[in-house]
Amino acid sequence: MKNRLKQLREERHLSQEKLASKVGLTGSSIGFFETGKREPHLATWEKIAACLGVSVPYLLGYEDIWYQAECLECGKVLRVSQSDADELTCCPFCKKFYFSMSKVN
Repeated sequence: MKNRLKQLREERHLSQEKLASKVGLTGSSIGFFETGKREPHLATWEKIAACLGVSVPYLLGYEDIWYQAECLECGKVLRVSQSDADELTCCPFCKKFYFSMSKVN
């Protein structure tokens, strides 16, 4: 399973060097972690995850963030993953959803 380090770093508009300086590493170390050429210790994953504002399991690709979605048309409440949120439809007549930003487990 591939980690989400590069994706999260780019979403936050951070270079490898900028992220590395925030967690006390070198830019090349971040590059190696992104490509899977090296595996950091758990303490390093924890520092990186804290800097990016996510959990270590999420950073490592083990869990998805889940959201509660409520249809504005019919009131149906759904549990959706972040990756499915863009393609979500309730029924043929419903077009809009309100997404709460709270995690749901």
